[in-house]
Amino acid sequence: MRAKGFRQPILLFILTVVFPGLVLTAFTLRMIRQEKELVQARMAEECQRIAAATGQGLLAHLESLKSQIEKSLGEYRDRGYRNTDPASEIELIAPIRDDELCLPWENQPVSHQELSASSEYRAFLEAGERAEFRERNFPAAVMAFRRAAETDDSPLLSASARLNLARTLIKGGKISEAREEFFHLLRSPGALTDEYGVPLAYFAAGRLLEFDGGSDEIIAWLAEVKIENLWLSPTALAKLNDIVRTLKSNPAILQHGEALEQTIEALTRAGRRTNQALRLKNQFQTLAASLEEGKGEENGPRWTAFGDEAWFVGIGSGGSADPSFLVAVDASRIWDVVLTEVREKYPFPGACRLILEEIPKSYPLNSAIAGVRAAFEEDDPSAWVRSSFPSTAFYALALLLVLGVTGFGTYLLWRDVRRDYQSVELRSQFVSSVSHELKTPLTAIRMFAEALVLHRPRAEAEKTVYLQTIVNESERLSRLINNVLDFSKIEQGTRTYRKEPIMLADIVTKAAQTMTYPLEQEGFQLSLSVEEAVPEIQGDKDALEQALLNLLHNAVKYSGKSRNVELRLLLRAGWAAIEVEDHGLGIGPEEKEKICNKYYRGGAAIDNRISGAGLGLSIVSHIVKAHGGRLEIESTVGKGSIFSIILPVRRAEKES
Repeated sequence: MRAKGFRQPILLFILTVVFPGLVLTAFTLRMIRQEKELVQARMAEECQRIAAATGQGLLAHLESLKSQIEKSLGEYRDRGYRNTDPASEIELIAPIRDDELCLPWENQPVSHQELSASSEYRAFLEAGERAEFRERNFPAAVMAFRRAAETDDSPLLSASARLNLARTLIKGGKISEAREEFFHLLRSPGALTDEYGVPLAYFAAGRLLEFDGGSDEIIAWLAEVKIENLWLSPTALAKLNDIVRTLKSNPAILQHGEALEQTIEALTRAGRRTNQALRLKNQFQTLAASLEEGKGEENGPRWTAFGDEAWFVGIGSGGSADPSFLVAVDASRIWDVVLTEVREKYPFPGACRLILEEIPKSYPLNSAIAGVRAAFEEDDPSAWVRSSFPSTAFYALALLLVLGVTGFGTYLLWRDVRRDYQSVELRSQFVSSVSHELKTPLTAIRMFAEALVLHRPRAEAEKTVYLQTIVNESERLSRLINNVLDFSKIEQGTRTYRKEPIMLADIVTKAAQTMTYPLEQEGFQLSLSVEEAVPEIQGDKDALEQALLNLLHNAVKYSGKSRNVELRLLLRAGWAAIEVEDHGLGIGPEEKEKICNKYYRGGAAIDNRISGAGLGLSIVSHIVKAHGGRLEIESTVGKGSIFSIILPVRRAEKES
């Protein structure tokens, strides 16, 4: 029955608070999820739009570069298809001959065979070689090579003759003149190479290192060469590496260490570029086939990414006079140019990277450019899209508020239900205890009254005892009923007190007299101590007497095996104190805060089956507080308790 009594408020709470709270929570979570999905989708659309714009701009730049090369292809052919503009994004222009890719060092403007066709130059060259190697006539060889260098107008043949001249001067012991020739060759253009693509200046640099004092000039020359802007054949790279290693082994050039390190770095970059060009040549057939297939499609690939240091590679038409060619563009440089233009038109947060593989959250650029995608570093949707909905923090705060209100309401309901359940339990226990308390004195009164009616006691003294017992039990019954009535008034807030000047000594003495007979019947000894110096107070005599009698009855019930009860009236620093002390069961520290609650009964009362309604101390506490005082409890389990009614005296003296 008790459980059924709480079903209605619980069901009402669920319908009015919990269910709406759960619905609102589910709605809020759904809104947060939908908003997040919408913002994510809008961010993806924005990224795709910017990637498409970047791809379109990239394709336009690449096609523009290809068109420029096609228009100026004759000029590129004349200088061996070399790009002489270091600021240009173009890395490589390579003609395609017989389906083979010809790299820059393989494209000589004029062949060595054609240059050597000059009969006069050839005659002097042959005479110098005959005098040097057969006749060992070094002066004659020097003269012949010098005439050869002066005869032909070709810079390459002149440089070749000077290289032979310097070699012959060394053999003839003319070191200073040889060094001058090598220094002259060191300043020759890098385009003057032998049949293996090695610049003749490299040979001069190698020979100069054999002479003392040549290291500084070589380091200065290397700084001017701009190695990273040159296309060097593998043989030329090997020769240049030998020169650098020789320089590093010379301890006299320590002051040029930084410049040498820069040269080594440039040489490393040039080596990587040469190796990438060689790989491109090896894979050209496959790459060209895929690009040729894309030309027939409307959106087929016309460019593709290649290499670790990415190049955009495409094939251009050379027309009737020139062969087709392959152009390779530095991907990072042209990417930066295009991205700057796109950002001016479509601002976006964070950075955007060019990647050569498909990864999550990357976007295609253009179908005409194969093998590349764009990846944006900023992945926070709020940086891309400004939502029209309230922020997620607002939803989270609203959800937290709903959950907080629901949780707080649940706690309040649980507390009230628990309190009501405990109150029902206590009231049930109270009814049982009061019924027992009422039944006990009524049984005694009836028993002794019937004995008197039947004239069973003959002696007057015995009749007096019977009558005294009836009176005491009647007083006990009246006190119990008064407690119940007073508690009811306290609960309803209608309990009133008639305060007047009274002497606490009179109240204490009367209470002791009232308890004399019951105490003697139980074998108790009451010790009374009263200080005469305690002045009058303003109070309700009957209420205070009732409170004191409740304390004395409790002392009797909870004394256990002890039979001593002490009652004291004393003065404490201007406060009157009425103390009731027993030496019985005592109260645990955890029960002191609860002992004055209505219906509450301590563990000692339950364990020792001590009867009671749980109202006495609650009434005492109310009476004492109504008189401006307080109830103090000192207790030790197993040793007894002291209950002290502390009442203000100084206030009473001022009022009187």
